[in-house]
Amino acid sequence: MGSGFVNATLALDPGLIFDTTYEEYMSFLCGINGSSPAVLNYTGQNCQRYNSTIAAVDLNLPSVTIAKLNQSKTVERSVTNIARNETYKVSWTTPSGISMKVIPTCFFISTGGNKS
Repeated sequence: MGSGFVNATLALDPGLIFDTTYEEYMSFLCGINGSSPAVLNYTGQNCQRYNSTIAAVDLNLPSVTIAKLNQSKTVERSVTNIARNETYKVSWTTPSGISMKVIPTCFFISTGGNKS
């Protein structure tokens, strides 16, 4: 929003990264009904190569979106620390009418360490 200054140096030290592979993205895209022709057209990859599919909620991304939540759902995210030893506090906003529990809410992670 706005036309502020971009500090590109900060992008070189993101801290935590959410590792997601090309194959995981392809499995997600190929799992969308009717997407095979578009995936082949844009990537040159045949969806038959990907035996399993990944739902959007299961992609290892910083955000969590669940389109039709009608019961409880457990979602896991994994991070890798590419910064120095740090402690992080997890924050979230819950939609009206939804309850959510996050474990852990605070964690220490060493350089090169992984956490789920």
